[in-house]
Amino acid sequence: MRKKNSGLTLIFVFIIAAMLSGCNKIDLTDVSIEKSEETTIIEEAQTTEDTDSFSFQKLKNYEFYLSSGVGAWGTQLLIHEDGTFAGIYQDAEQGESAEGYENGTIYLCEFSGAFTQPEQVNEYTYSVKIKDMQLKHSPDTEEVIDQIRYVYAEPCGLDEATDLYFYLPGAPVKELPTEFTEWIQTCAGMDETTEELPFYGLFNVSAGFGFSGYDISKTNTNEVNAADLTGTDDGIESTEDTADTSAAANPAMDEKFAAALNEVADYENHLTNDALSQQDMNEYARKIYGVWDNELNKVWKQLESQLEASQMEELRIKEREWIAYKEKEIKKAGAEFEGGSMQPCIEAMKGAEMTKARVYELAEMLK
Repeated sequence: MRKKNSGLTLIFVFIIAAMLSGCNKIDLTDVSIEKSEETTIIEEAQTTEDTDSFSFQKLKNYEFYLSSGVGAWGTQLLIHEDGTFAGIYQDAEQGESAEGYENGTIYLCEFSGAFTQPEQVNEYTYSVKIKDMQLKHSPDTEEVIDQIRYVYAEPCGLDEATDLYFYLPGAPVKELPTEFTEWIQTCAGMDETTEELPFYGLFNVSAGFGFSGYDISKTNTNEVNAADLTGTDDGIESTEDTADTSAAANPAMDEKFAAALNEVADYENHLTNDALSQQDMNEYARKIYGVWDNELNKVWKQLESQLEASQMEELRIKEREWIAYKEKEIKKAGAEFEGGSMQPCIEAMKGAEMTKARVYELAEMLK
């Protein structure tokens, strides 16, 4: 196993100690989106579907993703057993900066709502509509927090939705809309020869967006290794041999990413030495995560220019798997603090740790 990143570990310890000692002001206000009266009525009225047919209960272990492939932007959607849902869309653009928001721009939408009960269209398709949906922030509004500009947006993938289709695993790919298959063609288990859909799919018919569903209950940390997430076929070499989520000591990579490491060190210094509110701590953690996400995008673009098309296609599949794995580990890290104001900080630091490790891993593939 590789050595954990001691800097991030110390920050976690500091954050927890600060919370317990009361040194920082901790705001435990519930920040979740309040459900409307209509949504509450929907939840109470919905009943369990026949276990032999499709129902929301069958999606309880699934998360649905719409993304660009590398994780530069994306929408994550969790559907509950009663047909209610919650999700987040985020796109970090560090290049969109100016005086007052030198740390870049984040496009963000946090949303929740409820679907109508599924209606069968054919043996592998069920139709739903959005019965109710609320956004935490009004679209086209913005604010600057700690030199980051937040632009609040629509829920990408679910905006302009009228009819939505759930496609069941085993659905014949050739009979599915091209608009849907173009979105999910780089997902795990998909290639040009795939005849049957290997996972649940969600298609926004009017807007043409396609989500892929991942069974997060089957992601086992001990069963995931770097070869699974990077690939060793077609000349793509794996540089790791374990699923450890932190970057191993690598002087060559440290030198290559010295600028990013210096930026992170500055943020970590504020986290460990300044008297901060919990909101400030959360923002610094997000900045650290953003640094490594930005580096990941840079490395990915370099790989696209260097690898053969077949190699890049294989790597995109592995990247989708890694994104699903990363999101599960992030949620696991924050589960102990669920509902508290510390949860975003803990989750962001876990995301930063894993993304840094991924950056180092993929950078080894560059020529």
